Amino acid sequence: MMKKFRNALSCFLLFWMITATSHIDATASTTDVASLGPSLVEDINTQGLEFNMRYPVDMNGVLFFSADDGVDKELWRSDGTDAGTYQVKDINPGVENSDPSYLTVVGSTLFFIADDGVHGPELWKSDGTPQG
Repeated sequence: MMKKFRNALSCFLLFWMITATSHIDATASTTDVASLGPSLVEDINTQGLEFNMRYPVDMNGVLFFSADDGVDKELWRSDGTDAGTYQVKDINPGVENSDPSYLTVVGSTLFFIADDGVHGPELWKSDGTPQG
């Protein structure tokens, strides 16, 4: 259990950077080893607010997490590139949150709790693609 926690924490720290200026600004980042400085992967919440990344887990080298893009809180993924960082699926379409939580990986399947706006919070699974 502790190893899973350390792995999730490592992924979390790799993609999360908090900078303090006049306020706290959280952005998805990765470290560019060549420059030894962080670089922005994707501006998830383009409204200038925190994207509130939660429940980060690694599945086959891809980071999955819950995040708020300024419209709603949904399931996201990132492989550390701009093109590979996107919302997996809008489970509760519109401005309502599906609020994915308790992300857990078993083999090549991601399990989590989410609310589709019809059935309330339920157990969901995904292979990490928008279709699955």
